[in-house]
Amino acid sequence: MAAVALEGPPGPWLETVLEGVCTHLASQGVRVAVCRRLPQGRVGDEAKDTGRYRAAGARVTALAAPGLLQVTWEAADETEAVALLAKMRPDLDLVLVEGFPAASLPWIGVVPSDCPDWRGNTAGCLALMAEKTVATAPAPVFGPGQVEAMARFILRRLGIR
Repeated sequence: MAAVALEGPPGPWLETVLEGVCTHLASQGVRVAVCRRLPQGRVGDEAKDTGRYRAAGARVTALAAPGLLQVTWEAADETEAVALLAKMRPDLDLVLVEGFPAASLPWIGVVPSDCPDWRGNTAGCLALMAEKTVATAPAPVFGPGQVEAMARFILRRLGIR
């Protein structure tokens, strides 16, 4: 199973790109998972049953509904989450990751229009998805209307299908 991070300032442009890439890949039969890192270090369930169970010492909590399972699992660090997803769902082709440190996975920079020119770390950068022209790009640049092309690029670059 492959993984790629989508990195950029939090906001609607990052989520729109991630959703668009996921939608296109799933429509092509790619079995996709999405893993989002929460930088504040909590999932927002502290006052709910699952949070109380974790506080009481449960290492794994789960919510189950017809056709759905949501799991909260203690992990040593964020990169372990991708490995845990692979163990839980070995049928996955690709994990799209939002908000992980760029150095831990190959990544795509998502550059919104209000972001200054690209000057970030380029190690592991596969491409950029930019709302505006990027003067000095470390990798291929895709524009707002090229989400499907970006999805195809990810598949080719990671050797999926």
